[in-house]
Amino acid sequence: VIAATGDYNLSQERYKQTIRAQSKYPMVKLGEVCVLVRGVTYSKRDEVSKGGRPVLRANNIAKDTSSLDLLAIKRVAESVQFSEEKKLQANDIFICMASGSKEHIGKVAFVASDTEYYFGGFMGAVRVKPKQIEPAYLFQQLRHNRFNQFLREQIAGANINNLNAKIFYRFEIPLPPLAIQKEIIAEIENYQKVLNAAQTIIQNYHPTLPLNPSWPLVQLGEVISLEYGKSLKADNRIKGPYPVFGSNGIVGYHNSCLTGAPAIIVGPKGSAGAVNFSELPCYPIDTTFFVKIKEEQRLDLRFCYYQLLTLELDKVNVQSGVPGLNRNDAYRKMMALPSLSIQRKIVAEIEAERELVDGNRELIERFEKKIQLAIARVWKQDG
Repeated sequence: VIAATGDYNLSQERYKQTIRAQSKYPMVKLGEVCVLVRGVTYSKRDEVSKGGRPVLRANNIAKDTSSLDLLAIKRVAESVQFSEEKKLQANDIFICMASGSKEHIGKVAFVASDTEYYFGGFMGAVRVKPKQIEPAYLFQQLRHNRFNQFLREQIAGANINNLNAKIFYRFEIPLPPLAIQKEIIAEIENYQKVLNAAQTIIQNYHPTLPLNPSWPLVQLGEVISLEYGKSLKADNRIKGPYPVFGSNGIVGYHNSCLTGAPAIIVGPKGSAGAVNFSELPCYPIDTTFFVKIKEEQRLDLRFCYYQLLTLELDKVNVQSGVPGLNRNDAYRKMMALPSLSIQRKIVAEIEAERELVDGNRELIERFEKKIQLAIARVWKQDG
């Protein structure tokens, strides 16, 4: 018997027979309960920087949260005629149909109300047929692991990462009565409230250093040095226990380290001013700096890390619009330097806060599983 998450090593036909035997509800193909509308097409020369018609693309679906992300919106000249059908409407399921990465195909976001946003040609809007299925129920089915696995099987080995309507309409789901669908959605919405609250805490939390005008100020260069990392080509990274850091964070692992633990790694270019912390000995590569404390009796390394997060090092040296961190410019930045005992007290308070915030990550993981299981129940005879 297949578990709730599915045993996808079975042949496709045997798998279909098994899930039909499992589900206590009739199985329907998506083509029976919804329609898929493909998005608008336009050329590069139709794009404008201001005004125009807003068009959403794959980057406007946050994969982790299955929600709309409206930070970067493409705009197309109003002279280009788009059908009103290709605006996102209330109860649409916005879906990625094609992408350079197979991982993004099939990611979805639920549209709660009518919008002024059109959707691009690599995207689609799933619209349910009235009185057959609840839009929110179908949305949760498309978020479920079974749909994701179905897509991976369908596009495995394909040269073009494209989910067409023919493939989409073939996917089968259990269809309980509308009343049962509504009960499932109500349960999931309660879980989602907890998820939203936990995600808000994580997004809004930033370590804050208290300010006291009586604390002395020193230039950064008085208490630390920024040492260059060392070149380590990807081909030479022999897998081991030590994280390899680039400007954006961990980029691999190696069998030797360049600096002990803990360590602070700073990005000088690309992700200029990005500050990372490693609890393990690590290998900062040549696109990074790593911090050396000049006088440990004056500066705690962890306090230094939280100070660097607040100094906006990404704005130290910007030339031609490209951020870059010059060491000498960074050394002239001023930082507060209270006594070592005060530094350590502040660090302890911040890390206690971060522990509480990290507890929300576990909460998110637990409640995401609850949502998956709520949908998985309709696939099982003992539901």
